[in-house]
Amino acid sequence: MNNEAHIVWDWNGTLLNDVSIALEATNRALRHFKLGELSLEDYRALYCVPVHDFYSSILGREILDAELDAIGVIFNDYYRDAIHLAPLAHDAREVIASRTSQSICSLLKHPVLAGMIRRFEIDAYFCYVHGRDLPLTRNGKLDHLVAHIDLLKETHGVEAGAIVVIGDSIDDALAARAAGVHAVLYSSGTHSHERLSQVGVPVAHSLMQAATFADAIALNQSL
Repeated sequence: MNNEAHIVWDWNGTLLNDVSIALEATNRALRHFKLGELSLEDYRALYCVPVHDFYSSILGREILDAELDAIGVIFNDYYRDAIHLAPLAHDAREVIASRTSQSICSLLKHPVLAGMIRRFEIDAYFCYVHGRDLPLTRNGKLDHLVAHIDLLKETHGVEAGAIVVIGDSIDDALAARAAGVHAVLYSSGTHSHERLSQVGVPVAHSLMQAATFADAIALNQSL
């Protein structure tokens, strides 16, 4: 019996260490609105998905659609190029090379995601890489994750009890819960360990530890 979890990895902030780039892109947008910059600690304490809620919390009011569109342009003008300089998380390559069943589900645009994974030469490790091909919504990752899980079940024969989402945000855990699968959170990404600890799922300090937690969950499901 295979007691290894099928891990559905998040990409940004999890396998990819792009938090400093996202912070700089955010601060560039905030400077445009003459708002103070966020420190890394501020960012990890406040960041949430959907980003509409994140910027509303910074402004102290509901952000207007036109303001969010303007922020998106400024953010993406920097992030679009800078993301290609981001490294993998420090133990990402070691962890994914040790796995036999894993995929990636990310809200990053699919062509960008697929290109980065090929450039890092890790594409062969994943049975499915699933980036976004539709506009972002206020539902966070849920709809995207449900489609990903459905494909894993139908095309790859993965059972729901073996699936564990590993991500760095509260939304990853909430989406997994709503989709009927388990989650483990990684605390070196966009959210602080303290925030993640309040969600009620295991929180890991490293990707290797997160994978170990995921396997323990899969083993329990198989008993």
